[in-house]
Amino acid sequence: MNAAARGRRRARRALSLLVSIAFLAASVLALASFGGCREKEPTDPDLVRATGTVTYIDLEGGFYGIVADDGKRYDPLNLEPGHRVNGKRIRFEGRLQRDRMTTRQWGQVIELSSVESL
Repeated sequence: MNAAARGRRRARRALSLLVSIAFLAASVLALASFGGCREKEPTDPDLVRATGTVTYIDLEGGFYGIVADDGKRYDPLNLEPGHRVNGKRIRFEGRLQRDRMTTRQWGQVIELSSVESL
């Protein structure tokens, strides 16, 4: 193999290496701009994820509310009968219903999407 052929072969290798490095750099930058591959927490202010205690409230004929561990009170629209136990600890998720009101006027109205006993 002559010197010219070896020079072309080295040039192709160098070009291939540069293309690979550029692709890798672009991939790293893309991941950094999207915050990596991890799932981000939702920023919806109406979405609630918390743990708390189901509490029987003896007002307006009686009903079950949820007192979250941070002290916030929630008036659930759809608490399943199996979870309507005074003092029961739960983990729950739901969406605040800011446009709905109840006659109870106790806590924030919430429509639950999941409830898990603790």
